[in-house]
Amino acid sequence: MTKARATDVAAETATNKRYLDALRRRLDNPLEVSVSANQKWINDGPRKSWGQVELSPLVARIGLCDEVEDLGRDFYVGPRRLSGFDHPVVSWDAPVAKVFFQPEVGHRELDGRVAVRRTLVAQREEIVRYYDEETPALEVSDFPFMQKKLTVPSAPAPSARRAAAGKEPAQRSRPLVQEKAAAPAPADTPSVATTTPRAAVERLEEGMRAVEAVKDALSAPRSAALASVLSTLQPDQYDLVTRSPEVPLMIQGHPGTGKTIIGIHRAAYLVGEEQGSQRVKRVLLLGPTDEYVRHVTRTIQSLDLDRRVTVKSLSTWLVELAGIKHTLAHGDPTLDDVGRFVKDIADQAADLCRREAPFPTANRRKNLEHLYGAIRARGTTSGRLKTGELSGPWIKTLPSFEKAFGQKRYLPLFAQAALSLRKAQEHWDHVIVDEAQDISGLEWEIVRAHNPGARWTLLGDMNQRRHDHGDATWTKLAVRLDLRHGETLIEPVTIERGYRSTQQILDFARPLLPREQRTAQSLQRFGSEPTVVRVRTLKALGLEVVKQAMRLLEVHQRGTVAVITVDEASMTTALLSAGWRRADRGNWAKDTRQLALRTPESARGVEFDGVVVVEPGVFPKNLGRVGPLYTSLTRANRELCVVHFAALPDALRHHGRRS
Repeated sequence: MTKARATDVAAETATNKRYLDALRRRLDNPLEVSVSANQKWINDGPRKSWGQVELSPLVARIGLCDEVEDLGRDFYVGPRRLSGFDHPVVSWDAPVAKVFFQPEVGHRELDGRVAVRRTLVAQREEIVRYYDEETPALEVSDFPFMQKKLTVPSAPAPSARRAAAGKEPAQRSRPLVQEKAAAPAPADTPSVATTTPRAAVERLEEGMRAVEAVKDALSAPRSAALASVLSTLQPDQYDLVTRSPEVPLMIQGHPGTGKTIIGIHRAAYLVGEEQGSQRVKRVLLLGPTDEYVRHVTRTIQSLDLDRRVTVKSLSTWLVELAGIKHTLAHGDPTLDDVGRFVKDIADQAADLCRREAPFPTANRRKNLEHLYGAIRARGTTSGRLKTGELSGPWIKTLPSFEKAFGQKRYLPLFAQAALSLRKAQEHWDHVIVDEAQDISGLEWEIVRAHNPGARWTLLGDMNQRRHDHGDATWTKLAVRLDLRHGETLIEPVTIERGYRSTQQILDFARPLLPREQRTAQSLQRFGSEPTVVRVRTLKALGLEVVKQAMRLLEVHQRGTVAVITVDEASMTTALLSAGWRRADRGNWAKDTRQLALRTPESARGVEFDGVVVVEPGVFPKNLGRVGPLYTSLTRANRELCVVHFAALPDALRHHGRRS
């Protein structure tokens, strides 16, 4: 890095620090930013000071050809507008921010007046490098934040520029900080030139901005919590993030295509103060697991400064609704899908019970037991349930209350029963569901009861379905929830550009998909081929898994590594034998090293630099697909290892022979 460029980075870092300090001072004084007192309270209690909270850093700096009222010659884009600062700062969700996030769309008042876009790359709250994109501009002289005078051709007329939009590849960003050259691919790993034509790589980059900044971010080690990616949010992602909250939105994408990134930024955008009359008061973001919630919460809170977004895992939320205090056994996973008819039966039973005697409101468990008994008995002394072809046979399968109340498979039933007992429940103005392909029919009824305005954003991948419950296609889901724009049934938006996993990992997992679905392409083209290790005895399996995990920890010392297995008990024994000790929440520790142990269930929605997948041949199947296995294989960003004793699934056997 040259001295001048290092000085630029230091200057941007200092500006960012002053901005965040000033923003925290404003947030600590709610009168200055028109934030009501109760908005400074979050789910787990009041916050004493915003100085303790990590905020999203500045994301961009825009240089203009001439002075613009309120913006000056250059301005910043940040997580929130800040007036009275030493530089103009606009919020990332303001219309003018489109000149950065969607250059081809831009902003009418700045049409033809943007000369340079600077993408700021941060680690936590410190700017570490930047990338500048020079754009065709009108006459331009010295820039306040450029080290040299730019010689830039005149801009074409707006009509000509719009006519050319989408026909020419987006201009590549030019890094102003010297970066270390990428390590060459191993000798036994085909290069980009041999595996994928350069034209295919260029097609992936079409329509992108700040390509080098994106690759820089992708090459960084992963942490347990999702880092801020606002500065590298792409035009197509920003388009989905900023869609109207009034129109239902469904997004289908392969692993690593940025669905979660879109979901969390859409949640923050909808509640942003820049939305005016379109601002959504409260958003519920439902994720698949508690690990997912921990993974995304930091990023959500760094953008949702008024705490209008509630993040929950579906299972934890259902437990809260049902008021269950004990640990639930997984039980038989073959429960048939149930939906609206169970809601109707529970509502009927609640009405009959109320006619008979008031519920003892102080004892929720007794209330649920009374209601459950009325369902099993098909009524009370005050009346009979109206059952049908589906509900009658289903009631016959119900076990005793004590047995059912301890099993996870009946959790949605008790959550619905708790809702039927209440006269009112909490409502949200927009609901975002990540991993929507895994929601069963009854669970959709519960979620729908909390979304009376029917404002939805649904994200997922039908190829990653964990079970045969629920809807097998987006069309069936749209029909279930009556997702329409006018009279037209909503269709999903498909995103295919991969960011997270390397192309080698996607290619390894690709055979598990139906042939017509094998379309995922990744920006990460350089990487090692996944390794497959077969052990000769079952006893050696645990030893080899620990060995491979240690190898990945050595390679990715600053990143994260996980072991994903369906037999958590056996791997627990292997780790204990190797000197590892439980840390917290499925994490293990040995000396200074950290290792995550996950099941296919708990691995959903999160990512790691390196992953060891154990015994893929015993992963559960559904609908002829291996959704849990496909999800687990694609949790790896950089390196994947498969260890097995039993036979590999048919679709992966050629990998075993090659290894």
